[in-house]
Amino acid sequence: MVFGLSPKLRFVCIDIQFDEVYFAVVRKVGDFFEIDFTERVQIEGGIFEESRLRTPGKVRDVLQVIHKKFGALSVLASVPEHFCYAALLPSETYSSTRQIQNEVSTLVSTSSYVWMSTFQKNTSSYMALHAAEKEACNTLYTLIKTAGFNTVAIYPRALVLSELAVTAEALVCDFGRKQTALFSMHHTYTVGFSLVPYGVDWLHEKVKNRFSLDAGEVQEVLTAYGTDVLPRKEGHLVHGIVH
Repeated sequence: MVFGLSPKLRFVCIDIQFDEVYFAVVRKVGDFFEIDFTERVQIEGGIFEESRLRTPGKVRDVLQVIHKKFGALSVLASVPEHFCYAALLPSETYSSTRQIQNEVSTLVSTSSYVWMSTFQKNTSSYMALHAAEKEACNTLYTLIKTAGFNTVAIYPRALVLSELAVTAEALVCDFGRKQTALFSMHHTYTVGFSLVPYGVDWLHEKVKNRFSLDAGEVQEVLTAYGTDVLPRKEGHLVHGIVH
């Protein structure tokens, strides 16, 4: 997640999935992004439990290592899809922000923060709505602040991943260990997403049984098709292997 990075500063990017947290200290050099630090924390059973971090100590430990090594950098963090919502609405339907907020209250079942933006698709104008549960956002924000970081930006993960879409229409398959997130994108807008309860672990087992491969050979196949977790490949686009 490299949201609006300054070309002169480092940022801590925190990508939170269902049961994994990816940390990266990133900076922009010319037209490229350089990674100065990476770490992955795996948490069995999921990162959040009823909007509370299941084992905050593990996340804080990595943040404190980053703080000690790089100082109080700005932090960009994502909220996982389980605590987020997305909707695409014709913008001409609503004449005021109040009407949009009222519509959001009917779509989202819990108290949430909302991100709104408009875009053109063909000849029509649309409003892209993204929401993330307040309790999950506040929990994450408090944890990062207590680790010593002052500038913290938090976004729904579905909103951040839209930067991967460089074509007019795209479907991004983002594989985690236990689940796969599917994102429908229009240029740099996520217009919808869904979660499928099958991830890399399931793919490993299916490929292993189907082709009688050992664990190393399975990993070679999945890496070749862009499902390897580290290094993460842009888009995780998979052709045929899912079927």
